[in-house]
Amino acid sequence: MAICPECGSSKPFFARRCHACNEEIGFWRQTIAMYVFYSTVFIGLWFVVASAASMSFQWGILLFYVMWVAVPLLIIWFLIFVWMLIFS
Repeated sequence: MAICPECGSSKPFFARRCHACNEEIGFWRQTIAMYVFYSTVFIGLWFVVASAASMSFQWGILLFYVMWVAVPLLIIWFLIFVWMLIFS
């Protein structure tokens, strides 16, 4: 199961349309949404466990999140913005 990027409800990963919000969700949009969701959950859990285990703030894990999730997401948003400007 996957999470719909529009409404947040559960839906089959390869379903083109969400049954809850009736929104058309493409494959790449679903893939990017799941990458961001699971990366954030995994790195957030790692951040909390490492901070609790060492009793200090983990800057390295926060930097890891920024480099592998936030920066690629900003690049993808920029590319989508440029694509929409050119082709619409």
